[in-house]
Amino acid sequence: MLFKKEIRSKDVITKGIMAGIVQAAFIIIVCMFILSAGAIFPANSPFVILGLVGFLILLVIGVAVSGVIIFAIPAFLFFQKKYQEALSYIGATLITLLLIFVIFISLALIL
Repeated sequence: MLFKKEIRSKDVITKGIMAGIVQAAFIIIVCMFILSAGAIFPANSPFVILGLVGFLILLVIGVAVSGVIIFAIPAFLFFQKKYQEALSYIGATLITLLLIFVIFISLALIL
């Protein structure tokens, strides 16, 4: 997709939607790890600092992975002066994440 002379907007939107789904899956995996981290690093342990350091390292890694998932292709398209495609990709990704967020909130309210 990236090295073609002509990029179809349908391909860009499809890849943006896929990036949103992958980002949501990554968020779910990180949340599951954070929920289980309480058993690994209990709050009354003398090694509570290890839990805090581990959480901050996870935060940095998560931000880096999220940045690559969401911004790598749009940045590449932007530097090739394909501004419309870059905005379409970001828009599709953010709309997908918003829809997944609404679904999760709706499920939380129903259940």
